[in-house]
Amino acid sequence: MDIKASLGYVLNESGGAPFAQGFYQLLFRDYPELRRHFEQTDLAVQQIILTNSLIVVVAFMEYRSKTISKYLELIGHRHALRGIPHEDYPKFHASMLGHLKDYLGDQWTDRLHAAWDEALSEALAVIQQGHEPGAGRY
Repeated sequence: MDIKASLGYVLNESGGAPFAQGFYQLLFRDYPELRRHFEQTDLAVQQIILTNSLIVVVAFMEYRSKTISKYLELIGHRHALRGIPHEDYPKFHASMLGHLKDYLGDQWTDRLHAAWDEALSEALAVIQQGHEPGAGRY
């Protein structure tokens, strides 16, 4: 299984809703201090946003398009406006890798771990560029 096939597996389970719900449960269990960023957030909507963001991450790795990079920067800009600091991104990264591993079970391999790790690292680096002054204006 590759990164694209694993995303397909996640999406085929009720559109990704069970995966996203489980992710936020894990994130808040492991990093309860992050819950503050979601106090005014409808988690059902956030789960849809998360699932779509995974689609964008996989597309970013496949196509490396400037448009996708700008979209990721826009996500970062919105995070910066909400007060989400750079030091929270590694927590997201760790929780996502852990949840993918748990969710995919026996289908999770070292190769798949490396692919998702790279994809998340690269996408999160671009997202964090959205924190820079002037970002988010296109």
